[in-house]
Amino acid sequence: MSDDDREVLSLVAWEGLDREEIATALGVSRNAIRIRPHRARRRFHRALAEAGVRFTSERR
Repeated sequence: MSDDDREVLSLVAWEGLDREEIATALGVSRNAIRIRPHRARRRFHRALAEAGVRFTSERR
């Protein structure tokens, strides 16, 4: 996982920041933050799948 993806997901999931706060923290536009977490989650999901980690609705 890239440092950028890890940073965005950390700010969303662990810090609980909203889009405007994340945009300010990273020095990017709010529009960029609308897209970046989605793409980071998709890449993270793909990496987990490649590692053989599977999720079911019970584990979420």
